[in-house]
Amino acid sequence: MMSGRGLVSRSPPWQGRVMKLARAGAAFVVALTALTSVAACSLSEDAYSDLEGPRTADEMTLPSSLPGYALTDFEADTVRWVGTDDGVDVFLARGTPSKACLLAYADESAWASGCMDPGGTLGLGSSLTLTVRPDGAPAPDDFKSLSTNVFVREDAP
Repeated sequence: MMSGRGLVSRSPPWQGRVMKLARAGAAFVVALTALTSVAACSLSEDAYSDLEGPRTADEMTLPSSLPGYALTDFEADTVRWVGTDDGVDVFLARGTPSKACLLAYADESAWASGCMDPGGTLGLGSSLTLTVRPDGAPAPDDFKSLSTNVFVREDAP
């Protein structure tokens, strides 16, 4: 009669090495995926110097007559006044998702706002066109600099 005591179950000698390689490969894939995700996030987040640094006491605030829907898709806590051109106050903000937003405000009946990818434009009537560029991007042709990131072109009516 045979008893199970004398039998020893052994794994093949190569099985331990295969398992170590499999664990190392899985760790590498996880690390590579995490690194790729971080890189993709940082590439999609453009830098705008106009939105950096503390707000100053002389910085203009948003007009009180501006309707609430004017800032749709704006991240409200990032809105910054960047300058005035020919009586039009210009504000820049980060938008959702990962866009830049502009508000051009002359008065309660003459204003425009919108969010765009870098290089997009915003027009105020037929006389003013604004564009925003991230840090390091070339200045657009036929536009003058209003700030580090915002450029304006006065169009003939």
